[in-house]
Amino acid sequence: MKSIDTRRCGPKPETVAKYAEAVSLYASTGLSCRRICLMCGVSESGFTAYLNRHRRDLLLARYGHEADRQAAKEIRLWKRTGQTPQAHKKYIGAVQACDNEEYIGCNVSQIAREFNLDGPALANQLRAHYPEIPVRREKERRRLCINDNQQRGARPQSVTAYAAAIEMLRDEGCTIRRAAEACGVSYSGLKQHMLFYHRELAEMRRSYSRKAADGRPRSRKKTAGNARRESVSGKYAPAVSLVSDRGMSVAAAAAECGLNPESFRSYLHRNKPELALSSGMAVRADGVRVLRRSAEKYAEAIRISETTAEDLKSIAARLGLTYNSLSSFIRRSSPMSAARHKEHLLSGHNGVENEV
Repeated sequence: MKSIDTRRCGPKPETVAKYAEAVSLYASTGLSCRRICLMCGVSESGFTAYLNRHRRDLLLARYGHEADRQAAKEIRLWKRTGQTPQAHKKYIGAVQACDNEEYIGCNVSQIAREFNLDGPALANQLRAHYPEIPVRREKERRRLCINDNQQRGARPQSVTAYAAAIEMLRDEGCTIRRAAEACGVSYSGLKQHMLFYHRELAEMRRSYSRKAADGRPRSRKKTAGNARRESVSGKYAPAVSLVSDRGMSVAAAAAECGLNPESFRSYLHRNKPELALSSGMAVRADGVRVLRRSAEKYAEAIRISETTAEDLKSIAARLGLTYNSLSSFIRRSSPMSAARHKEHLLSGHNGVENEV
């Protein structure tokens, strides 16, 4: 009998209850996911994943797509390429102004400032998603004799610099980075030049990528991820053994194995949280778990405090310790020591242990 994949049967009742308030706010207000999550005390990544998987109807409705919960599962909100809904909403007013005769006397930067936008960002949106508008604007400005004689489109020197790399990119097996390195040009510059001025080449390369993805085994990415995890696990394995078997502190184990202490500590908290919490801990005779180095550091001060009525500040000063740290450690880890010290005070024995 086949086992049922519970992940396909909808969210768990406790998950629904957990996000119920956040879902209600998302449906009834225009607040951002981040604001809603802060108000409801839930994880932003978890809430957005919950919306995308189980309440796509609400997610689509926010971006102007009406569909019932069943049909919403088949609608893709974001395309693999092209302008995102957020960018469209942000720039559409300025884009329409760029194509409006009332703004023909303004350049793109001036229009961007009018709409509180960044000039280069608006220009990039026009080149990438509305390439006909800059051409139409420039032609009309020249007809009206109000053009500023600035270069529009691909600069001649850029065309020359990227020509060889563009030809290499017509080969299906050549990557953008490899072409950039072979021709001695900027990777990001070449990529942007191709997207802006060779759109047919960019689309052709996307079709190559889609074909390759269709024929690629689905387990390949997962296997690669497993290999990386195994490599990281092997890197930290000796240090983990030192912490778990020999009781060494995280910093000492990292130094012993030549690792970065913070990186090793982060690895422990992500992958071995119980060991991270217990690392460097020791169990005293009374069964209390304490940090080993702290127990060793304050042992003599605690012994003196338990056997005499000497003031704790005096003990700390005599042994070169910080009073606040010593007092905090005794309150947290040795409350009986504080009680014994109080008994000495009440008995009237105010003697101070003689220094050897």
